[in-house]
Formats: sequence, structure tokens, C-alpha cells
Amino acid sequence: MKAVLYARVSSEEQVARYSIDAQRRAFQTLVEGKGWTIYKEYIEPGKSARTANTNKRPVIQGGDS
Repeated sequence: MKAVLYARVSSEEQVARYSIDAQRRAFQTLVEGKGWTIYKEYIEPGKSARTANTNKRPVIQGGDS
């Protein structure tokens, strides 16, 4: 099975347990434990979660990855 990571941290909450690196490590551990394959990672550092408007998230829209 293929797995995709969407990691995001808002700039106000960049603490060790929520960092992009911490999310990637947790994702890799999960994927390895399940025997899955990492297909792609979508990373949005410093993007606020205060909107439900996905048009303001270029990674979700297929822009940056």
C-alpha cells in the first residue's frame, strides 16, 4: 500500500512535538510498521490552520510539494 504525508505546522505552534521533522519521523515509523511504501510528502511549514479555504493552501492544490 502507498502512503502520503501531509505535514503542516502553523508558525505560532512550532514546538518540538509538532515540528515538520517530528511529523515526518512519526509518519516513517508508521509506514515502516505497516509495511507500506511512502508515495509522496506534501509539506506546508508556517501555514495557519485558521481557514477552511483549501484554495489558500498551494500544496493541497497541487502547487508546491
